[in-house]
Amino acid sequence: MRRLAPLVILFAVLPAMVWVPLDMGYAQEQDACGNNPLVSQLLARTSQDKWVEWIRKLSGEEPVKVGGETVTIRTRLTSAMFSGAENARAFDYVLEQVSAWYPKDQIEIDEYRPVTSSNSRQVWKNLIVTLPGAGSSEEVIFSAHLDSIVHSGGDPAISAPGAEDNASGSAALLEAARIFRFYRFERTIRFIWFTGEEQGLLGSKAYVEDHPTTQIAGVINLDMYGYDPDNEACFELHVGNLAASDKVGQCFDQALKAYSPNLKRDYVTNIMPYSDHASFWGKRVGAVEVLENHIEDNQPGGCTGSKESPFYHTPRDTIDKMNLPIGFDITRAGLAALAGMAHPLGEQAVQPTATALPTRTLPRVTNPPLPSVQPYRTPQPRFTPPVFPTPPRLLTPPNRTPLPTRRATPTPKMGWNPPAWLFVIPFCLCGGFILLVGLAILLSILGIGISLRK
Repeated sequence: MRRLAPLVILFAVLPAMVWVPLDMGYAQEQDACGNNPLVSQLLARTSQDKWVEWIRKLSGEEPVKVGGETVTIRTRLTSAMFSGAENARAFDYVLEQVSAWYPKDQIEIDEYRPVTSSNSRQVWKNLIVTLPGAGSSEEVIFSAHLDSIVHSGGDPAISAPGAEDNASGSAALLEAARIFRFYRFERTIRFIWFTGEEQGLLGSKAYVEDHPTTQIAGVINLDMYGYDPDNEACFELHVGNLAASDKVGQCFDQALKAYSPNLKRDYVTNIMPYSDHASFWGKRVGAVEVLENHIEDNQPGGCTGSKESPFYHTPRDTIDKMNLPIGFDITRAGLAALAGMAHPLGEQAVQPTATALPTRTLPRVTNPPLPSVQPYRTPQPRFTPPVFPTPPRLLTPPNRTPLPTRRATPTPKMGWNPPAWLFVIPFCLCGGFILLVGLAILLSILGIGISLRK
């Protein structure tokens, strides 16, 4: 009897022993996104004034220095940025900034060829800055599209300031790249300025086709936020229906509560595949988009109605139309969520880097499919997006001849991402069965002992 007692106890606690490691992984991930002294220290290095300064320079409010010359960025139209136009040197400007902070081997100029008929001979580029992780093969992506456009009221090649759409997100990436280099993280961080977004997510589609995606722990995509005419302090977090995206969204929520508690958000799970996060959804990678209060969701405790900016995609999308304190609070939440997902380890010394960077040529031709629906960020008419039962399959629109594709090494898809509790059921049943067998043996032994005494 006494010898069997430890076995009975072991059988009883076995289900609990199995449950703990399976359940703790998700909980620890969420805890990492809440209050953390290192994250608070990191956020103390940024300021609203610095974020606003980046927006003003990217939207043409202030001149900038590029290659020793003083220029004003009047437009960030992708075709203009890569045609050598003096009024569209945003890519060169951002490249020069990050080259002063990071060594050359951490900066990638990711070239791709657009499929638009008028620009098919151009080579367009994404800009990628990598902050290597210290203890994990996983990575977190912080992205925004650098390009802007005008659909009405002017010529986008002449003036497309795009202060909210999307200098707001591009400025946040500059701030993140500037201050995160002073810290070490367990996971690798990639800061990516995509181009060609306004032409159909071309840059991000090219990226996921020729870069591995299975190691991506999550993507936070910042696209057009800061317009808040009535100080409601509310924005939208587009999460979609992937379980992996929900993990990123829950992390962002924890950061929001810890570092920007005055903000509200709509947690949007409808499929809205109209910004660069959707390219990662197509690869089954968890991704979220941060957006102004653009659609009417009527979620409890969320945004009231819809406060879509009437200025985006026009020459009037300037910084004076933005609610800068609210926009910066959203930026802080994004930086905090990124830091939490990357798992900060401590500060690190930063070595000075060279300011000149030769172009890194990646000769390839990609033919990313374009979405077959109208982008939702158009002044009129309002488009009702389709509801996809699974993450959207982005198709090539008709009447466009695909360019020959040089395929990268296929990346296996992540497949179905089941909830953690589903794995617990077999272990609990097994443990329960073993426990019952042990009890039956114990009762049998007790019965034999009683019989012998009689």
